[in-house]
Amino acid sequence: MNKGAVILVVILMSSNVFLLSKTVSAQNPLFTEDFETGSNGWMYKDGALSFAGTQQSVVYEGVSAYKMTGAIDSSGAYAGEYQYALNIPVTPTTKFFFAYNFPSKNVAYIGYYLTFSTGKMGYYISLFSGSFINISVTYLLQYRNEAVNTWYSHTANVYDNYRKAFGSVPSGLSITGISMMMGDPYYTHKTQTAYFDGISIAPDSSQYKEDFETGSDGWKYTDGALSFAGTQQTVVYEGTSAYKMTGAIDSSGAYAGNYRCALSIPVTPNTQFSFAYRFPGKNVAYVGYYLTFSTGKMGYYISLFSGSFINISVTYLLQYRNEAVNTWYFHTANVYDNYRRAFGSVPSDLRITKISMMMGDPYYTHKTQTAYFDGISIAPASKFIEDFETGYDGWQKITGNFQYAGTQTQIKYQGTSAFKMISSRESSSGYAGQYSYPVDIAVTPGKQFTFSYYFPTKSVSYVGYLLHFNNGKEAYYISLFSGYFINNTAYYLCQYPNEQINLWHTHSHNVYQNYINAFRNIPSNLKITSISMIMGDPYFTNQLQTAYFDMLTIS
Repeated sequence: MNKGAVILVVILMSSNVFLLSKTVSAQNPLFTEDFETGSNGWMYKDGALSFAGTQQSVVYEGVSAYKMTGAIDSSGAYAGEYQYALNIPVTPTTKFFFAYNFPSKNVAYIGYYLTFSTGKMGYYISLFSGSFINISVTYLLQYRNEAVNTWYSHTANVYDNYRKAFGSVPSGLSITGISMMMGDPYYTHKTQTAYFDGISIAPDSSQYKEDFETGSDGWKYTDGALSFAGTQQTVVYEGTSAYKMTGAIDSSGAYAGNYRCALSIPVTPNTQFSFAYRFPGKNVAYVGYYLTFSTGKMGYYISLFSGSFINISVTYLLQYRNEAVNTWYFHTANVYDNYRRAFGSVPSDLRITKISMMMGDPYYTHKTQTAYFDGISIAPASKFIEDFETGYDGWQKITGNFQYAGTQTQIKYQGTSAFKMISSRESSSGYAGQYSYPVDIAVTPGKQFTFSYYFPTKSVSYVGYLLHFNNGKEAYYISLFSGYFINNTAYYLCQYPNEQINLWHTHSHNVYQNYINAFRNIPSNLKITSISMIMGDPYFTNQLQTAYFDMLTIS
């Protein structure tokens, strides 16, 4: 994790950039705008506009989107700007979703900006020309080289954006306004058109973040005779604050200190738990965290100082041994995999209901322990990596009349292992073999899929990979041996013909761009829900095919 300071340097946008009025609407924890019922609440701010309003010809989703056509006037630097007053608290999971489309690039940029209760602003723009950088009151997220006549959607964590730009997030920070705009800070006076749609500002219920920068609201005392429990600024992992506990066990418990926060977070195949801790001494048995699940089971993530602990029917443990005092340690774990390995299966509706920071003294030494906690997050991982070095846990057979399916060490792309399939098709399927792994990965700009395969024969039509999306569409990435396949409304294909046998072939693709190229528009909440290794036999040859698979990444 980068702990370097953000360097703020000067940006020349305009001396006439407008700040939103401090008058805000009633408290609103969620803002969504799809323009399906008009554009009530949006107020004109800048630009000589020939058109501003909803229309039904160019839309991102639904039946309407907002359109602006205009050029700068004598008093401003925007070819068009409309604003909406808000009062939305910024929390560690506040996400900003938005979409835009532009038929030309006549000005410098189009996009959105947020105004904060501190007077600072955050810009989210498609950059056409010029150069813009953060300054002391403004940050920018710039998306470059986007094509005309294409809808682009983006998602950003507002809390993280603000903190990275300005160093810290003040307690009580809120978003006071949102603007749709077309920026012409170089005063070209050219006419620009842009479309806006799919706007949302909301906390992300699928994740949890805690960095103690704005206090420790939500954490409740559970156990221990504590002489100190609270945030402090002397020993921190990142930012300016971390949580500190100093205590010993009391008569009723086995923790020298325990604080707990209630949650309700679904556990998906990519749910990742990240956390940091530090301790100046090792006076008790362990320091760390535990998660409580909706099934009543628990998962412990601890730095073990002494004693011996093992999984039981209701508890699993990840233990980190021999960690040094006075050092921050940061760990990341896949909760779904941890739960499945411990208990055999994962219920489809499993949720994390609590997280606890604790100092464990199960041997009742009654010694005083101090520990620091920081950098906590529970969120879907943004990437997937599989190299089969530790087996193939989580991969499930979907179809195939297999003679062999599993890891082997003779033929591999890198490392010591790769996955091998030998199979022919089952009577009900068009695949000679298919193994699948569930994931939950958002398709964002730049999302890259990299993969490798190897085949000693070409007995069926193709070998490769299949991605499934949460809207039911699919993507094929295949080495084509025979036949002819084209995109349709349900799937797209990236095909490699004429690849040689007995060689590893590796490829890399931008999934976000592949999807746009195939289907034109991309949903703001698009996710990859599974990845499959496949050997395709759509012409029902019933031949036996062998293939090897290795080094898959989605990042």
